[in-house]
Amino acid sequence: MLIIWERGRIVTGATPCPARRYSISLASKPSLQGESLNDALSDFRDVIVPGLTHWNHPSFFGYFAMTGSGPGILGEMLAAALNVNAMVWRSSPSGTELEELTADWLRQLLGLPSSFDGTINDTASSSSLHALAAAREAAYPEVRNEGMFQQAPGRIYASEEAHSSIEKAAVALGFGRSGYQPIRTEGQLSMCSSSLRSVIQEDIASGRKPVAVVATLGTTSTTAIDPVCEIAELAQEFGLWFHVDPAYGGPAAIVPELRKLFDGWEIADSIVVNPHKWLFTPVDCSLLYCRRPEVLKSAFSIVPEYLKTPEIEAGRSLMDYGVALGRRFRAIKLWFVLRYFGQQGIIDRLRNHVQLAQSLALGLMLHPNGSASRRLLYLLWHFDLSLRNWMLLRWTMPIIGLWTVLIRAVKPL
Repeated sequence: MLIIWERGRIVTGATPCPARRYSISLASKPSLQGESLNDALSDFRDVIVPGLTHWNHPSFFGYFAMTGSGPGILGEMLAAALNVNAMVWRSSPSGTELEELTADWLRQLLGLPSSFDGTINDTASSSSLHALAAAREAAYPEVRNEGMFQQAPGRIYASEEAHSSIEKAAVALGFGRSGYQPIRTEGQLSMCSSSLRSVIQEDIASGRKPVAVVATLGTTSTTAIDPVCEIAELAQEFGLWFHVDPAYGGPAAIVPELRKLFDGWEIADSIVVNPHKWLFTPVDCSLLYCRRPEVLKSAFSIVPEYLKTPEIEAGRSLMDYGVALGRRFRAIKLWFVLRYFGQQGIIDRLRNHVQLAQSLALGLMLHPNGSASRRLLYLLWHFDLSLRNWMLLRWTMPIIGLWTVLIRAVKPL
């Protein structure tokens, strides 16, 4: 199947079909008597795969690519085979404890203090929602009982370049879109800390309650880096919950020479990192690190009689730290990845990815008609390429071809 993807198209030529809702041609009703797995696999190969956008293709550069790997796939298969639900300790003792262990392993690799407690969610959207729910709990001690209706209107601040999941979280948590305040950017599209201060002061003067501020280390559009230390100081000054979102670029902190880019994130109240983006782990796998886990638990913990067990006090119940009761065994695939590659193997691969990006940018800068004007974050450079400049385009294409070959060479199997 990997050979088919390698030789095939990355993006399907199919278009949505409103009448049927699907662009793939399959039976419109389930079979009455069932079918053989061979028939289903044939349709998978002949119908499903040609209709996919192949995120695992070595030449796929859309969005933030998901970097899967053999160890991660094996872990995913084993999790599906075990089919456990790690909601309380008793329902999956090893599942609960492996999640704690694996989250702590990654914490150590990232260089975060031991005061951070980690839990695994599906995506950064969920992790940030949970982090901001903890922020709401800290700001409004009675919100759990009274809801937001009787509370002073609150504000969540983030860069105008922040991920849309932050605004979604504000809506879901009852702040509304009016409770989400984008802060203007400057320079290389980083949040302007002086604007943040001014907006906070204006909100306080008008009777609004500042609740949380989100700093992004690697924005979605340009991987811009917000001034974390300056934002942290403002968060402490005004008593805001400080959430840091390096969901994509977070694994770069494992590389010693890149860790300086993360200065100040250790002061955060919560941090989200996605191993399924740049740590060879199949989607979905998002780590939420919280320095005040008791607040996170207070925001979500509800234990009905049918979930009470003798270990409820001694053993940890992961259901207490988020919305979901059912919890997939996500830790096992990350555990396999960390064990297989090891710290040095991960460092070598991430370092090599960065070097490839730097080589491409250097080639563009050296060309007389080229431009690589801004280095934004590790893997992304901003450059201008005019399609009218055919000489530059003809010169660039061999580099892109070489780039594709190099990516194929370093992509883990």
